Amino acid sequence: MQIIVRDTNARETLCQSETTFRLLAEKMRDVIWQATPDMVFTYVSPSCEQMSGYSQEEITGSSMFHLLAPDTPPHVIEGILAMMERVRETGTSANPVFELEVMRKDGTIILTEVLTSAIFGNDGNLKGYQGVTRDITERRRAEEERKKLEAQLIQSNKMESIGTLAGGIAHDFNNILSAIIGFAELARHDAGDPERVKRDLDEVLKASERAKGLVSQILAFSRKSEARHSPVDLGVVIRESLKMLRSILPSSIEIRQDLSDSCMVMADSTQIQQVIINLCSNAADAMEKTHGTIEVSLGKVVVEEGAAAPDQGLSPGSYVKLSVKDTGRGMSPEVMARIYDPYFTTKGVGCGTGLGLAVVHGVLKSHGGSIVCTSSPGKGATFDIYLPGTASGENRMEQEEAIHHPAGTGRVLFVDDESALASLAENMLGMLGYEVIAKTNSMEALALFSEDPAGFDLVITDLTMPRMTGDRLAAELMRIRRDIPVIICTGYSDHFSENDARGIGIREYIQKPLDLATLAWTVRKVLARG
Repeated sequence: MQIIVRDTNARETLCQSETTFRLLAEKMRDVIWQATPDMVFTYVSPSCEQMSGYSQEEITGSSMFHLLAPDTPPHVIEGILAMMERVRETGTSANPVFELEVMRKDGTIILTEVLTSAIFGNDGNLKGYQGVTRDITERRRAEEERKKLEAQLIQSNKMESIGTLAGGIAHDFNNILSAIIGFAELARHDAGDPERVKRDLDEVLKASERAKGLVSQILAFSRKSEARHSPVDLGVVIRESLKMLRSILPSSIEIRQDLSDSCMVMADSTQIQQVIINLCSNAADAMEKTHGTIEVSLGKVVVEEGAAAPDQGLSPGSYVKLSVKDTGRGMSPEVMARIYDPYFTTKGVGCGTGLGLAVVHGVLKSHGGSIVCTSSPGKGATFDIYLPGTASGENRMEQEEAIHHPAGTGRVLFVDDESALASLAENMLGMLGYEVIAKTNSMEALALFSEDPAGFDLVITDLTMPRMTGDRLAAELMRIRRDIPVIICTGYSDHFSENDARGIGIREYIQKPLDLATLAWTVRKVLARG
């Protein structure tokens, strides 16, 4: 007699698991799939038709690679093949995630996120792969739109801040011009006393350097550009920002500074300046711009492993802490809960857009930092900013080079449509030992060069000139003689950058106004390079 024993409970459990899996597979929007070791589909869930336009029958038996967008970069496919090879060699299932562009049946391209794992048999051999594919096209589009809106938000706030600073900029420029005009007049008056003339001219140069720096700040602050993180001494940025703010805030508001030396961070100095201006402007508004104190302090803190961090977003490590404290009216908990919301403001109509703190929050997040606010009604507010510290990246070479003016030899063609600047450069380079031919017409310069291409060691040209711009002139010169070194100078250009200059073979790109040290070292460097 044969006895057959059936495990009814195990069978029911298996059936229930299969039913649950089938229900999940049929209802999920994501596509669940299995494939051979060569990535040929053996099963795909019904949601494949909604995602790709292909039915289960059409996809089953086809290769995953056949569904990829036609212009899929080779390195993406190479990455998948390398993953498959690693799985075969190591025998590990892994769980790599890929982003792949897939072409739907109707020809449209969608972006998918693919989570993959390997399937091994009892013998340890690779049986195939299984995974989940999700359509992330809309998510990625939303992320890109959010980034665009954030960029617009920052730019809009920049313009608002520029308006705030306009009075201070005018104030600083008038002071600078007063110094330049006044000491130049004294130099004319003191013409018979060389020592006094030298002292007067030194003051003219100091004021001119201040004007040059102010113009650079304004252009950097207002220009719409991608953030560029580099080693920045936060103390220097704060001092410059407070100097600009001091001239526009009422004298009844006292600004106190306690700034530690050498607080270096990896940051975009323009965006950090924007943060400081926003926080200090808000502090002044909180005091109704009548009377009070703004305290700005800067120091270093360390967030220890396991210790309570000032903000949950901060990982253990070294940070630079910037605090802005005011004696204003303070905020209620309800207001504090919304201060980082875009367009939220407690100011009256026409007194601000409410973008300031939203921008501050976004900038700090993009720098890996954080902001913590403490306040209560009638007790003022304190904003503590934390930015990851970095080792000092200061390069003393530029400062040392600025002291010396290296001489040299060679024949230089200098082109600028401003006769005063052409004459200035001719005298500066001549003083350094170079033979200089200056032209104020780019067409004449091109004709002169064409007559004797080998007769010049270097060409320095302005960018913005009538008839033929500096970049076009440079291209023509290099067409005639490919190895001619060219330096281009510009006062300002929003359509031709340093990268554009490098792209067409120009050796160096100098911002005006020209000073002797910059000119001397740039010419020396280019000629030494050959």
